[in-house]
Parts: sequence; C-alpha cells; structure tokens
Amino acid sequence: MSPSTTNTSPTAAGVFNMGASVVTLADIKLKESSVQRNKLLKIFVSGLCLFMGLVMLFNLTLAHAQERKADRPALAPPPPAPKTPENLLKEATSIRNQHPEGAIQLLLMALALRPDFLPARRQLAAIYEGQNKLDMAIGEHEAITRATGSPESHADLVAAMEKAGFFVMAAETASRAYARHPNNPLMLLKAGELFLKAGDDNNAANSLQEFIKRDPRQGKAFLLLGEIQERAGRFPEALRAYLKAGELLKDSREATEALQRLRARAREVEKLWLFLPDGWTPEKNGMSNISQNQRISITVSAKGNPEALALQAARELMPRGLFTDELLKSYDSMKKMKAEMAASGMAAKDLPDLPLPFFSKKSIAGPPAAHMVTLATSQRPQIGLESASVAAVSYEGRIYLFAWRGYAPYNQGEETLAAMLKQVLWPR
Repeated sequence: MSPSTTNTSPTAAGVFNMGASVVTLADIKLKESSVQRNKLLKIFVSGLCLFMGLVMLFNLTLAHAQERKADRPALAPPPPAPKTPENLLKEATSIRNQHPEGAIQLLLMALALRPDFLPARRQLAAIYEGQNKLDMAIGEHEAITRATGSPESHADLVAAMEKAGFFVMAAETASRAYARHPNNPLMLLKAGELFLKAGDDNNAANSLQEFIKRDPRQGKAFLLLGEIQERAGRFPEALRAYLKAGELLKDSREATEALQRLRARAREVEKLWLFLPDGWTPEKNGMSNISQNQRISITVSAKGNPEALALQAARELMPRGLFTDELLKSYDSMKKMKAEMAASGMAAKDLPDLPLPFFSKKSIAGPPAAHMVTLATSQRPQIGLESASVAAVSYEGRIYLFAWRGYAPYNQGEETLAAMLKQVLWPR
C-alpha cells in the first residue's frame, strides 16, 4: 500500500466509527423514550382498570342496597303528639290571635280532659271578653274564683261584671271579696264606686267611709264620697270631702271642678262656708230672702254666755221696750197660768185670748250644739207680726250668732235657722 493510502484510511475509519457511534446513541435514546411511554401507558391502563373496577363495585353495592331496601317494609310515620291539656293550651295560644274560634275549640277540649285546668279557663275568659261575650267570660271567671278564691280572681270577676254593666252584682262581689280578704281594702273602694254607679248611695257611702278608715290617703275615695254628699244636698260634708280630695289629688281636674261648683253655692262669712238655701241671696255678713222679707246676719263674739248673747241679739232686732226682763217674766207667768187653766179642764173658749208677745229658749243638738232664743210680737199670726230668732253656737273658743228676722210666725225663724245650721262648714 502506498503511504497516501495509509494516511487517509485511519481518518475514514475514524469517521465511520463516529457515525456508528452517533447512530447507536440515537437508537438508545429512542429506545429509552419508547420504554417510558410504555411504562406510562401501563400505569394509565392500570389506573383506568382500577377506576372502572371501583365504579363497578359501587354500582354493585348500590344495587344490592336498593334490593335490600325494596325487600325491607316501609317505616311508619312518627305518631302524633298526645292530646294533653297542656298541648291543647299551647296550640290554642299559637293560633289565638289569628283564629280565636279555633282556639276556643281547643281550650274547650282541654277543659273536657281536665275541668280544673285553670290556665285554659283564664285564656278562654280573655278570648270571650275580646269578643264581647261577657256573660260567657263571667262564667269562666266565676269558675276560677270558686276554685281559687284569690284576690286576683275576685278582681277579674268584678272587672268583667262592671264591663257588662252589672254594677250591683259587681259591687256585692267586691264587698264579699273584702270580707274574705280584709287585708285588701281596695275592694271596699271598688265596691263604693260600683254602688255609686248603681245609684245605691247609702251602700256606696258606707263602703267608702269604711275604706277611708282603713286607708285615708286615697283621694279618689273622698272624691266619690263628696259626690254622694252633694247629690244628697249635704253641701258642707260634700265640700269637706272635695277639699280633702283636692289635697290628695293635686292635679285632679274633677276635684278642682267640684270645689268650684260647691263654692259657687256658698258664702264665706267669718271663716265659715255657709250654703245658701233656695231663694236666698248673699249680703255682707249674711243673706236675705227678699220675696219673704227675711234676713239672716252672722256675727262673732270672742267671749260671753251663748244664751245671754242670743237674747241680747234678738232684743236688738225687735221693737224697743217690748222685751225687757220684767216683761219677759210677766209673759212667762201668763203663759204658765194659761197652761194650768187648760190642764184643769177649762174649755178653750173660756181661756183668755190675749195677743201676748212670744218668748222661747231652747237648745239644738249638734254637732255643734246651739242655744236658740226666739222673740215674737205675738204667739199667733196677725197683721204686723214681727219675729226674731237667734242661734248662738260656741265653737273653737268663739261664739257665732246667727240672727234671723222676718215678718212671719216665730216658728218659721226657728226652722230656717235649724236647717241653715246644717248647711255650715265649720273651720278646722
């Protein structure tokens, strides 16, 4: 071989060897990639098989469960709650506002199961009252009161009777409630109020006065008592009650109006409140009746004998000289002599008929007590007759003189003063 050939051959051989080496590496990489793909494919196929197996297992399990459920009998619904009075009351309470009639039926069912189930009766009474079925409400309240006898049950019964307009029945029930529960005097006050509404003033006054003894701080009792006294014409007592009511009920319009009404009928003289009889008009220190030609004056003395002061005041109203001490004694002697002659059996036509002046002294029972002296120009009615009566009342260290004068028989003056003294509110 030539040298040139020898030089080039190694190079060619080396190239060939390199090419062979390259091919071999590529093949190796391709083979490795194929192996990896195969592994991944095997993993995917294995996972897919596992998933499908799980799905099949789930379907088999579900089918088996449904078969068991189909073979098993259906469960019965839960039993309803038992119909006890408590459950019926609860159900009635829930529908009371929307369906009162349905609530009534449920409550009646509860009471049919247990007649002494008082919560149902209370709610039934309340529904009846809301429907204005007051007779039925009263029946339920009566049943509750018979069962418990409590102050609260009595109060509910009285309120229902009052709402129905059964004032006498309500007042009597309130009185019985107080008798049973004397520590609850408000029932007396309620009884007085209800008797007053019923027009039974006597029982109303008795209840109110008894209540005031127990609790003198309730202005309403004095206000109601004043109304009774005013209606009966006992104006001083009415004014005194209204004054007390005004003291206790400082912002009461009723008490204020009552006081204004009473004071408009009265005259204040020497710190007295004097109520004027019909036909009389007020004057300074007194009053007058013009149509009957009569007048009453009122004066006050700090001291003295009431009877002596009354005689002195009567003399000052009559003609002078007709009623001196000597003449009064002679009039008295002649009157006694005439009485003795009548007692001896002498006929009236045989008795001397002299127009003697009249003189009388008497006491008037109180309170307050009074001494009355009466003078008249004649014992019998005649033209020009003049009379004077004076009542002297000793009160709180002072002597009040009420002096009547008129052209009328003496007994008219005595009756007028006696009636007027009952219409005086004395200071306290």
